[in-house]
Amino acid sequence: MVDLVSASGRPRSSDRHALYVSFVLHLLLAGLLLITAFGDTAIAATYYVDAVNGSDSNGGTSVAPWKTMDKVSTSSQAGDTIIIKQISAATFYPYGSSAQPWPGGRTYKAGGTTQWGITWTFDQNYTIGRFANGDYWVVGPVTIIAIDPPSTKDLTTGRTINGSMLNITPQKDAKQGFDSVAPGYDSSYNVARPNGNDLGVSNLLVIQPNHSLVSSISVAGGGQIQDAAVLTILGSAPPASSFRPSWAGTDKTIKHNVSDLDYSGLSSLTPVASTPRLKQLAGDKQSDSVERMFERLWIDFQFSLGNTHPSNNMPAYGANMAQQMGDAALVLNLNYSNSEKQTLMIRLVRLGIDFYPWKNRISAINLSFEQISVIKQLCPKVEAVVGRIAHLLTELSR
Repeated sequence: MVDLVSASGRPRSSDRHALYVSFVLHLLLAGLLLITAFGDTAIAATYYVDAVNGSDSNGGTSVAPWKTMDKVSTSSQAGDTIIIKQISAATFYPYGSSAQPWPGGRTYKAGGTTQWGITWTFDQNYTIGRFANGDYWVVGPVTIIAIDPPSTKDLTTGRTINGSMLNITPQKDAKQGFDSVAPGYDSSYNVARPNGNDLGVSNLLVIQPNHSLVSSISVAGGGQIQDAAVLTILGSAPPASSFRPSWAGTDKTIKHNVSDLDYSGLSSLTPVASTPRLKQLAGDKQSDSVERMFERLWIDFQFSLGNTHPSNNMPAYGANMAQQMGDAALVLNLNYSNSEKQTLMIRLVRLGIDFYPWKNRISAINLSFEQISVIKQLCPKVEAVVGRIAHLLTELSR
């Protein structure tokens, strides 16, 4: 038996050193285990972005915020929280633009969002994010204190403009709450004017989870909608790259993801000289490229409400919708790579998800399977191509 004790009854110096080293090693091991178990929580940080007053040479604090999402990408990491201080188009730029995308894995919070010229302002910061196509979601319930441009009622003409609707239901003789000059207007459907008055801090719009808020911009001097965007209010943050649930109805279940896309049913045909341009370019109008045709929200919920088709988002008439659907179906079957097809695939599948729940209400809507039927009748040679797209939309919308 080894004697570790000196004659004085105290551990020898060399043994005391060994015990000390052993103690330190155990502390280091315990610390390592704690870091492994709780590292993500321990190192998570909060940073601030302000596209108006920030600078990427700042430290990313509340008083010295960063300016761009480029800086967020290079100087933050997954698990961090990013507070967006200004509701600026420089931060909420169109999805798919040349600007740096919002880096994944972070939690984003803001006092509002903006898209296609429409801005929703909240009473405080809420967790927000983007669906696969770039439309925004917010974790609610959420209190909205302003929608810009505001929905106002002209006291002279009596016209109400820039309305918003919740969970639109496509049906025969449906009413709309966007513009009082357009057919079918009913002020009770316009939630942008709570209690029939201007929205504001003393007249709030509180929206519970599982709702879709569709807001619009009216054409000046006429009963037509020119722009529309949708904000989806959820009970919790959806998985990254999720497809937005339909703006219509009350089912806001997150069912599909970009990872579900299956390109195997598409062909790889050689384009001809008259093939429409696939890729969207800056400044494209609605019909200039196939990607641009489906970039924005299509609203179609009652056959006679063509004035509520936003002119910057979609065609006004069913025949033109059918033509654009046919163009998209054909282009997806050309010899582009899957990565080149992805943006259009996401946008077209999103459109299918929007309208698939209402496929049996042909008398109420103009789009989806009715349009595909029209394409088949007008263009028999592309029936197989359109059939593939119809099958794809059906499978992804189940």
